[in-house]
Amino acid sequence: HLALYSGGEQEVQILKIINDNHAENKIFLKGVVNNVIQEMQNVDCVILPSRWEGLPLIALEAFYAEKMILVSDIPNNIELVNDKTGLIFKKDDEKDLIEKIEIAMHADHVYYEKQAKEIYLKEYSNAHFYKQYKNIYDN
Repeated sequence: HLALYSGGEQEVQILKIINDNHAENKIFLKGVVNNVIQEMQNVDCVILPSRWEGLPLIALEAFYAEKMILVSDIPNNIELVNDKTGLIFKKDDEKDLIEKIEIAMHADHVYYEKQAKEIYLKEYSNAHFYKQYKNIYDN
């Protein structure tokens, strides 16, 4: 099954594709959710197919939720995600995305999830930022 969150401007097109392919029982358009971390508990992995992105908070949330992530190879995504924390596919390359999804279906999710959680705790957690700010103010 595939759950899509926040269809955005393309929501009508996405619904048409779902209906045209009779995929209503396999693809679910969820819209915007308030508690992303809680929602992530219901998925096996997270896919971030961005064409552009600032700081990809979804990647950090996936790390925190200990979920495997697949991201497009845009600069800000690959700043966070690497071959230890997830899978990277070529932006706008559906064949590469499908290949990475197939790899993810057979991958050791625990390996990626543990690596990602460790990086999150070391570099992006509140405790890490607290230490960084404390060092700045102490000096």
